[in-house]
Order: sequence, then C-alpha cells, then structure tokens
Amino acid sequence: MIQTIENIIPESHQDFLLSKVTDLRFDWHFMPDVTYVEEGEGHNTPGFAHVLINGQKRSGQEDMFMAPLNEYLYRTNQKLSALHRMRLGCLLANCDQEHNNKHIDFNFEHKVGLYYLNDSDGDTLVWDDDIVTKVSPKKGRFFVFDGKFPHASSCPKEHTTRIVLTYNFSTR
Repeated sequence: MIQTIENIIPESHQDFLLSKVTDLRFDWHFMPDVTYVEEGEGHNTPGFAHVLINGQKRSGQEDMFMAPLNEYLYRTNQKLSALHRMRLGCLLANCDQEHNNKHIDFNFEHKVGLYYLNDSDGDTLVWDDDIVTKVSPKKGRFFVFDGKFPHASSCPKEHTTRIVLTYNFSTR
C-alpha cells in the first residue's frame, strides 16, 4: 500500500505550519544521524529533529501538527488506533550520497505518513521487493506507505533544506 495525496490541507494551513517550524523560536535538536543509526553503522547524515510524540512522551505542540494525518484518516475512512511517533525532520544540503540509510522505523505492523512542509529535492525512496518508489518533497504532499517497507530519505542538493513531518501510526 503506497498512496500520495497532493495538498492534503489548505494552502493557508500549509503556510502556517511552515512558518512555525522556520521561526527562530522553534526548537530544533541536532541528530548525528537522521535515521538513528549508531556511529559507524553505514553512512551517517547529520540533521535536525523535533520529536512531537514518542510513545507516551508528548512535546505539548503535537496538536498543532495533526491536521495532515487527521485529513488523511478522514478521506480514507480510517480510525487512528495508535500514534507511535510523530517527528519533524530537517535535512540540509550536506550529503552527496544517493540516499541516507535504508531502514524500517518499527518492527511491528504500522503505517508511515510523510507530510512535506516545503518544496525541495531529496526524494524519499521506498522498497517493496524489487520495486523502488521515489517521491519528491512538495509542499502540502502527504505520502503514506506500509511500515514494513524499507525506506530512506535523501538530502537536498538544489535546495538548502528539506522539512518533513513523519507519522508512525496504526489504524483500525
């Protein structure tokens, strides 16, 4: 299951979310590797993250970023049973690899939803057996795939940043 929806939320809301995460008062935290790989285990790409939800831990700002996922659930007539993690990621034009480390976020049944906050390059790649799906970051785009599929981000080369909101969730 791989699905892409353009302009999942109204453009005014897209602009609002982008302005929030690019404001100097927004807390971004340095990550030595954006895919949580330990030092020396593959190609480490540094970047920045803001974790909104991780298990039971909440940042207090998660409600502001729920609209893309809520709209997806509404349009597909699904109900959220669990939101395992919700994380903002900011990649910089600091890597010349084809893509970052290929990985799976969690080893249990779930879905991955990516909401792209800005127009950029630096595709997301998803591997389903021998088929590789590439999706380019486009402001307002929502991309969903089965969490069992290995995937990888790519750093921008033509743009300075690539900002993505990742939802790891389960539905009923």
